[in-house]
Amino acid sequence: MLIPKIDILNYTYELPDLFIASHPLPVRDASRLLFYNQGRVSHHSFYQIPDLLPTDSLLIANESRVIPARITLHKPSGAKIEIFLLEPAHGIHFEKALSSTDSVEWNVLVGNKKKWKSEETLFWPFGTIQWINREEDRVCFKWTNRIDFATVIDQLGDTPIPPYIKRATTVEDKTQYQTVYAQEKGSVAAPTAGLHFTPDLIKRIEHAGHQVRYLTLHVGAGTFKPVSVSDASKHIMHTEHIRFSRSLIELLVHNKKPIIPVGTTSLRSLESLYWFGVGLLTNTLDSFDIPQFFPYQSHPKITKTEALQAVLDYMTKQSCVELSGRTALFIIPGYKFRLITGLITNFHQPGSTLLLLVAALLGDDWKDVYSQALKYTYRFLSFGDASLLLPKK
Repeated sequence: MLIPKIDILNYTYELPDLFIASHPLPVRDASRLLFYNQGRVSHHSFYQIPDLLPTDSLLIANESRVIPARITLHKPSGAKIEIFLLEPAHGIHFEKALSSTDSVEWNVLVGNKKKWKSEETLFWPFGTIQWINREEDRVCFKWTNRIDFATVIDQLGDTPIPPYIKRATTVEDKTQYQTVYAQEKGSVAAPTAGLHFTPDLIKRIEHAGHQVRYLTLHVGAGTFKPVSVSDASKHIMHTEHIRFSRSLIELLVHNKKPIIPVGTTSLRSLESLYWFGVGLLTNTLDSFDIPQFFPYQSHPKITKTEALQAVLDYMTKQSCVELSGRTALFIIPGYKFRLITGLITNFHQPGSTLLLLVAALLGDDWKDVYSQALKYTYRFLSFGDASLLLPKK
């Protein structure tokens, strides 16, 4: 397996707290936009992006919707227990779990876990929460008024703003930490590159001759997991749920236009789709579940058209109009991109898996991009400014 050794110290930089945006701008597309165009850097406003995109670009955005995943309860003793929803247990689809009307099991993170014993039941206004497996952090929600679980957490939970934003959640976060095109509930973190778009801007992008299409990747809390090992190739990548419509895959098979994913989640989804096709053609994958280092194994040369057609053939055989799966794809320097032409993304944390992805796309030029962003006082991380990155050919 051809996995390059990655010294994480080479992918860090100094990020003063004052550069971390704690709130979004009042007008979404008024954020700043750093444009890296094959080695050249220029500075713009995000609303100018229709004129900066390559001619006839195909933008692909993630329409996953953030759920109010942070639930805070108090025991009779006064002890506060915080439950953070990660994903439905046993591999159940988000849609099915969120439509449950009496009980559902979730994998969670629990704050102040030592205060919640295995045999204890937590109570909330119209239901209970019990441990199913305390060691594996799996709990069961039960309720009696026949509403669906999506409604339960809308009433019970708070918006899970990122842990590095040191402030309390506000009412405004419920809409501001959500893209304007969000549809499919399931993320516990927003696909933040999409926060800069407005309905009017999307119309102007399309009027300029570009296309905008959508996929779904439910962003997990693992996106914030730091790389804690010196050799980043030893990092265990989180797995996330993805879904494509058949119509999007058919468009991609015949597409000759530049593909610009909106955000790292869309990028990982698209590249994962290619690798699923490779897995089908080489008989190394029998389901859409991409291991983190699958691309770094030895594979025959397979074009993107061949890979995507294999996926379509698989869908025809399975009689499905949507393709659902999981990906743990880990994109690190040395990775060869198969489907995408560039990337719209925010500025990421030092030493993070997302910064490694940007470095894989730009090579050492990522250092100049981030140096310029700091020099010109761009706002960083989830509520911060954006970049449009077109790598050298």
